[in-house]
Amino acid sequence: MLKRKLKVKITDHHLKEEEILELIEDQKLKEVLLFRLKVIKFHEKHGTKLTIDTLKISKATIYRWKKLWK
Repeated sequence: MLKRKLKVKITDHHLKEEEILELIEDQKLKEVLLFRLKVIKFHEKHGTKLTIDTLKISKATIYRWKKLWK
């Protein structure tokens, strides 16, 4: 569902995450992606166990989001 809604063509791969989010017009989609980005950054800083325990997100979901974002 998310892939179908995201119709932004990113040709400059040097854009920062925040710059990419600015290109998205759909506010709901932007909020979802911002949350996922925050989860990814939290995970990179604190690790898998703390992310799962703190944010109540499964390991599979964290890694799926990371794969989709990168």
